[in-house]
Amino acid sequence: MYAAHFGLKDQPFSITPDPAYLFMSPHHQEALAHLLYGTGDSGGFVQLTGEVGTGKTTLVRTLAEQRIDRLDVALCLNPRLTVVEFVAALCDELGVDYPREATTLKPLVDALNRHLLATHARGRRTVLIIDEAQNLSREVLEQVRLLTNLETHKHKLLRIILVGQPELQKLLNREDMRQLAQRITARYHLMPLGPAETRSYILHRLRIGGAREGLFTAAALRAAHRLSRGIPRLINIICDRALLAAYVQGHGRVDGALLRQAAREALRGGQPWRPPRWLGGFASGLAATLLLGIGIWWSSADLPSFLPRLPLSGLALSTATIAEPDSSPGPAPAPAAGTVIAMVDDAVSDPVSDPDPPAATPPMALAAAGPPSPGTAFIDSIEAAASPVAETPRLSTSPPTPIETESAVTPPDADYLLARLESPALALGRLLAVWENRAWEGTPSDCESLRRWQLMCLEGNGDLDELRRFNRPAILNLASGDGRVGEVLLRVLDDDEAVLAVAGDWLGVPLAELERLWTGQYLLLWRPQTELDLIGLGDAGEAVNWLRQRLALDDNGPGPVTGAVYDQSLAARVRDFQRRHGLQADGLVGARTMTLLNNLQPAPGTPLLTRGG
Repeated sequence: MYAAHFGLKDQPFSITPDPAYLFMSPHHQEALAHLLYGTGDSGGFVQLTGEVGTGKTTLVRTLAEQRIDRLDVALCLNPRLTVVEFVAALCDELGVDYPREATTLKPLVDALNRHLLATHARGRRTVLIIDEAQNLSREVLEQVRLLTNLETHKHKLLRIILVGQPELQKLLNREDMRQLAQRITARYHLMPLGPAETRSYILHRLRIGGAREGLFTAAALRAAHRLSRGIPRLINIICDRALLAAYVQGHGRVDGALLRQAAREALRGGQPWRPPRWLGGFASGLAATLLLGIGIWWSSADLPSFLPRLPLSGLALSTATIAEPDSSPGPAPAPAAGTVIAMVDDAVSDPVSDPDPPAATPPMALAAAGPPSPGTAFIDSIEAAASPVAETPRLSTSPPTPIETESAVTPPDADYLLARLESPALALGRLLAVWENRAWEGTPSDCESLRRWQLMCLEGNGDLDELRRFNRPAILNLASGDGRVGEVLLRVLDDDEAVLAVAGDWLGVPLAELERLWTGQYLLLWRPQTELDLIGLGDAGEAVNWLRQRLALDDNGPGPVTGAVYDQSLAARVRDFQRRHGLQADGLVGARTMTLLNNLQPAPGTPLLTRGG
């Protein structure tokens, strides 16, 4: 409808997974690399997870359309099937000739096995990609596992890639799924886009669609990230609605106000009406004023002696209880005039209509509680005023005292830990404090803000052995059976115990207990020692010299290789290093490979997971 108005070839923000519009952020590049790894000769399973709308299906379709040499791809987009239907659908995808009247598995599996053997004899590989794999039944998952038993003496005949939402991780972590989980050779969790990536994503799609420059203002690009939280599907929905609104209203471009209006209509359509912010603040302020007047009258009126009087100090205290605790270290400032109105107003603010909403949710955030209703917030504040107010302990992002002995660790207490899980921003602030080795005022908003300290984030989904290889303090995402989720900083990893920074104290937790609570998601920091944070074929200069020097420090590496250019011989050496250290052997020197290379000669001040590091 609006394409001709803006001179577009088509709608650039359609939510249909179109590989032509694929935007390869660093996260998407790594995710695609994991998918490509799953098509190789390793066999087994590859697991790709991500939140709804992060681009998993687009990556899958991109891989399916690559026409990789000597590779047959079977794509399953509807996993809600019975076991027999699932195997029959696989045979249909691969063009397997099987008895159409078959109602049992044996003739289907026999026909599939013959086809895979013939395909292998011709030098071809076969990969099965299952999208929305979190919807697979236990019976179908067990059959998927059994299909990997189709093999020769040296090679698996079928490679399988499982793609799904985060619920897939929980499904495979079940005790009855351990046989399948043990066969997963590579895992990756696709994260939302950061602020800079969101801006590049929008401009990329506009450029592919033929839009002129400046169609979205800088304010609109910033608002798009805040309101979508970096999820590509939500970005598409918001931007598409914004272009439609601009067309209807006759505007030549999309500004911040127009985009916020579009987001409100697109993401909140059909929801009950919510009162405007000023109305909630006005009602709360009026009620607080009435309370104050009643308190003054009560204290001064000539009342019978058996009626208690409410002291004015109690009303003054109630003003402080309404305010949200400050996340920055140090004593809380005294509330200024109008604090009651301002704080209750914040409690009912609408993140879509707010021109300056809070910063975007940092990486690894799993959930955020919705704002309370105006009535609930005010009632809670009155109840707090009527009861004794205990001082709320403040969480500091200062690193606890360095660990030197076992006595420095608080005895293990899982309930204590679960009651003090932190927000992603606060946990990231603690991790930054460890790297800077000093108290930290405030918290970084996201990984992009860490670049001023030459630090970069490395996110993943793995196990404790993977963390031992990286040997860096890490933020772990924990989840309990009763729904509590949050982050905690892992500072030391011993053979039988992990030491966590919890609310300013050290807490020792047995590894078995930590593994029971840990979702597998982690985030750690690393500092590049070169001007490049990704080194590949054709690169030259100091970064390549640094790479050769680091590989020379590897005791198990091959002999020295000379040359100032990243060539095939150096790539072979990198792949050998990656294989021996449990990484994907793709020859690309990215975050994971660089972190392990840095471990060969850590820079001074680099914090390590080992005790005393």
